Amino acid sequence: MDRISTSIDDLPDSILHHIISLLPTNLAVQTSLVSKKWQDLWTFSSDLSFAVRLLNRNMMNSVERVLLLHNLSCLRSFTLTCLVDDDSYRVYSWISAIANRKIEKLSLDLFHIVSPIKLPACLFTCQSLTEFRLSMDYDLALPSSVKLSNLKSLTLQRVKFLDERAIQSLFSSPLLEYLFVDKCDWKNLKSVSICGPKLSSLSINDHVIINKKISDRIVGDPDGCQVFIFGKGLKSFTYRGEFVNDYNFYDASSIVEVHITAVQWDASDIYCSRLTNLLTGLSNVRDLRLSSQTLRVLNYDQRLISQLPIFNNLAGLTIDTASVEYNNKALQNIFENSPHLKTIEFIQGVSLGPEDDEDSGRSYSVSSSDLSNVKSIEIRHFEGSRWEEIYVVKSLLKRAPKLETMAISCWGNPSSLMLTKLHELLLDLPKTSKTCHLVFFDYDSYGRKINCQN
Repeated sequence: MDRISTSIDDLPDSILHHIISLLPTNLAVQTSLVSKKWQDLWTFSSDLSFAVRLLNRNMMNSVERVLLLHNLSCLRSFTLTCLVDDDSYRVYSWISAIANRKIEKLSLDLFHIVSPIKLPACLFTCQSLTEFRLSMDYDLALPSSVKLSNLKSLTLQRVKFLDERAIQSLFSSPLLEYLFVDKCDWKNLKSVSICGPKLSSLSINDHVIINKKISDRIVGDPDGCQVFIFGKGLKSFTYRGEFVNDYNFYDASSIVEVHITAVQWDASDIYCSRLTNLLTGLSNVRDLRLSSQTLRVLNYDQRLISQLPIFNNLAGLTIDTASVEYNNKALQNIFENSPHLKTIEFIQGVSLGPEDDEDSGRSYSVSSSDLSNVKSIEIRHFEGSRWEEIYVVKSLLKRAPKLETMAISCWGNPSSLMLTKLHELLLDLPKTSKTCHLVFFDYDSYGRKINCQN
């Protein structure tokens, strides 16, 4: 009878390689001390990850030693978080060594850059690269030729764009599916196109960084970059910022999800116009999520409200980040321009808005048009003690003849007695729909919706 193996050394190399791949790089290197068989196993690891967050020459030397000893032909994923200081030449040599191999996933987070740094040109012609993330508060100097023919995912954070043609080539890589541009500096660009034929998800965050002067970025800057987005296959778009650039969509016929958070500093005609133009280019959207600040910006120029598009495909509308002003004319216009709207969600509650006050003597001015196909309305952070909330619910119940569910989540931790009284109060409100059910709900510790009373 054969002896049953009890030593880890007797495991097949493929299993040992897998075990090492689960370890952080510093621990993987230390496995060379386990036994003679393990001395070189770590050098075949397909994943290397380094974090040099302090000015430490020993750490920098350790990275170089690992790269020197590692069999880089086996490397598929490389992650580097590094305080560069004046060691730009060393970081350049590391990235160059990696890019000349069959690297597939590359993540670089470079900060505290003192001496000039330029990424190696070979990185931008690496045919094996499929995922690339670069975070670097510095100029992104690209070579004249950018050909990442297999790149599928690209994330750029805090970089400063320099060359329009090179950036456009990068943004339009033939297999690119996911693009995230986060807090980058576009001011050197006049116009650029994003036209990747496979692009399905695009996210742009232009929000002003808190520790930079707002004067450095003009809200709705007329000299901002013109960004042209050809999104025939685009499914998802997210934007957050002050519209320092002008985003223009063309042929976004397949768009499904759009999330727009207009950060409100000082709204302007240009700001409002760019936001209206953006929504027009995305009018085929199925699920639209807007911040309450976005609605306030749209409301800034009353003349532009009438120019909001018809949302023929819109089925779901969500308003988040703060309590919604129900009498906002832009919101009412979106209601009127969405003939197939089925669900409405107010994530942070509702109010009437500053112009409508019970004691002011002014009339409540909200469109009386039907929400003819709306079947579900959800209101969270409902206090229940403010007359304007009740007024909004009354209006919604009146305007939705096919409403099936009015779901309400109360703010805080209301008692069962309060819920019962509120339930009775809302049940007495007139309803146009004959099949509407009123439901109170909450969320459990896992974020799942649970019914409290119906």
